[in-house]
Amino acid sequence: MATPWKDPRTGVYYLRRKVPKDLQETLGELYKRSLKTKDLTEAKPLFAGAWVASEETFALARAQLKGGTLLNSKDVQQLASRWFTEELSRMESSGDFTPYLIIDEEEGASGLRGILQDSSTVTGIVRPFISQALSAHKLPPVPSSSPLYGQLSEAFTSHLLKLSDIALARHGGNWTVKADVLPKEPLTVEIRSDSKALSEIFNQFKKDKLASEGSTRTALKTVDEYQAVVTKFIELFGDLPVHLIDRQVVQDYRMALQQMPAKGEGIRGMTARKQIEVAQSLGLPTLQAATIKTRLRVLSAVLGFALNLGHLQENPVVASGVAKRLAKSVAKGAGSRRRKDYSREELKKIFTSQLYTEEGWSPPIKDLGEALYWIPLLAVYTGARREELTQLFARDIKKSPEGIHYVSILGTLDDDEDDGRTVKTEGSRRSVPLHPDLIALGFLEYVDGLPPGGQLFPALKPNKEGWYGKIYGKHWGIYLRTVAKLDSPASPSHGFRHAFKTLCRSCGIPEDVHDAFTGHSGGASREASGSTVSRDYGTMPLERLAQEIPKFPSIAREAGLL
Repeated sequence: MATPWKDPRTGVYYLRRKVPKDLQETLGELYKRSLKTKDLTEAKPLFAGAWVASEETFALARAQLKGGTLLNSKDVQQLASRWFTEELSRMESSGDFTPYLIIDEEEGASGLRGILQDSSTVTGIVRPFISQALSAHKLPPVPSSSPLYGQLSEAFTSHLLKLSDIALARHGGNWTVKADVLPKEPLTVEIRSDSKALSEIFNQFKKDKLASEGSTRTALKTVDEYQAVVTKFIELFGDLPVHLIDRQVVQDYRMALQQMPAKGEGIRGMTARKQIEVAQSLGLPTLQAATIKTRLRVLSAVLGFALNLGHLQENPVVASGVAKRLAKSVAKGAGSRRRKDYSREELKKIFTSQLYTEEGWSPPIKDLGEALYWIPLLAVYTGARREELTQLFARDIKKSPEGIHYVSILGTLDDDEDDGRTVKTEGSRRSVPLHPDLIALGFLEYVDGLPPGGQLFPALKPNKEGWYGKIYGKHWGIYLRTVAKLDSPASPSHGFRHAFKTLCRSCGIPEDVHDAFTGHSGGASREASGSTVSRDYGTMPLERLAQEIPKFPSIAREAGLL
């Protein structure tokens, strides 16, 4: 797959591609456009848009070779009028009108009409003006043998004569003569000059988000996910000026997403158009409504940012109602969607597998130390996210003055330094009391055997993006499939978090309490229940959490571990 090319001298990225042979006489052998950035992350979506623009240029040039054009007769006159206006303005600013006059020392100045009777002379004079105008408006050169070139030549000749006549009048001191040309209006194929392209808006959106949230791993991950969505949009529709992304384009995008494959061998490196082509030819499963809704939400966020900056009159995703209709579709299918939590039977199968029942047994995979044993237990008894657990330090297992043993998940904002660790939201910073089962299983003894300044699971190393849970998650999934032989629709790691919430409800732990356990704000459920915003005030005391945690089912006893 083609990628941005970096100029070794300047470090700036470019789109470079060979021009098709049938167009080389018109466009030259190499098509090259600067992406105007030295940042590869920024260059990628710009490259996708530039590639689409190059295809449009080739298509226009090919159409012109065949006698067709995307320029109508009014566009031809508009190009000539713009050239005329710019040249007249330049001369009036300088006061020098001689470039379009014939100056004779004896007879004085005269216009060009006398020498423009010879058609070959006319062609030679206006050719550079035509080329200049086409280039300035990002239009490909027009073959001199095409009908369009004849129209352009005629229009520029007419405007050249008008320009010469006015130049002669101004040179003689007459400033009352007015130009009889078209006022400036958009060309049929013209992109509005005051509108920013989607890639430009996204780069501003990205910088604003990172400035607001900080360049944390979570924020960078979110930005990368958004960028992937924007890049695919650009591959489908080009790097459109945002004002051209209207309700119809959003609807077209929604329909295109329905044709994109959800998975398939080798599709990740393909462009969006190629993915659709392969999906249709091979009958691959396509994106689910929930995924399409997520991508529309991302586009809506970026276009909402453009709206706030004044580049749009409305957010077309919201105005089109496409996301709302899709949300209804997702809601209707909610009853049949896959289960996200582990059942009690599945939890029993996990915790009666070899890792937990055969002393000294070591899984035939990468050595993760004690992580593979303790993280699932911590996950099912705390409801914490995978990354929250894998990035813990030994010192994060604490004891309160009241004697409550608990896990400090980045504690509070005035707690120890984060050391580069992150939580999903600031509301995710919390303290979770240890369930008695964890203590009975020897978790505190495990912690006591570790250096207090080190990781809780020293064998886990961060990947290049800084995530501790990636390698663990990969090997835990392998263990479930190949050793535990678990066949569940639940996510290997996140299934514990969903199971925790289900079990809390089943044993009567109040919602505000289990929201505090998991770091949820409870906003949606609060609206449904009619609760007030008073829940946002104050904090949930650790003592209150410790009163409720013993109610949680003893999964370890059900599995025979205790």
